[in-house]
Amino acid sequence: MRFINKYLLISMATLIVTGCFWQPAQAHLMEVQHGTLNIIDDGAFIVLSLPISAFGGIDSNKDGVVSMVEFNENRSTIIKSVKTRITLSQNKESVPLEGIMLAPEVAHDTSAGFMSQLVVLGRFSLAENSHVLLFSNGLYGREKTEQLVKISATRQSDGKKHILELTPEAPSGELNF
Repeated sequence: MRFINKYLLISMATLIVTGCFWQPAQAHLMEVQHGTLNIIDDGAFIVLSLPISAFGGIDSNKDGVVSMVEFNENRSTIIKSVKTRITLSQNKESVPLEGIMLAPEVAHDTSAGFMSQLVVLGRFSLAENSHVLLFSNGLYGREKTEQLVKISATRQSDGKKHILELTPEAPSGELNF
């Protein structure tokens, strides 16, 4: 069981490294404002693309865009925001997101290297194979097109799936496996 979890973490790290060296003309690591939540044994692995505008206060020079320098200067603030605003609850108790990795994605319509999306990867450790989980997202962008996040959740043991469409008005969804 632990081998599978380590294998998935290595796979996620490989995706991150690949994403960091990907040319801007290539596809996104994850479709914009979409995510996957894969429940495998005692863990729920997340890959989630969020608009960079969801992270207020990281545009240090107030020019309306976030550069890699600004992203790196604010990495700890971003991680803190992810930990507190992307949550999973099991049996009404919050499960912390662990092993967070961030993969900034550069906007395809600019050669200046400004970020448009941030892909978040991590793992929620589940105490038991719960049948009811509550996923919540509190990170939405400023633009109207950034107000919807779609999550595809799959339990690997039986292939059961759920699709969540989350908005600021309805930021949580129940996963009843």
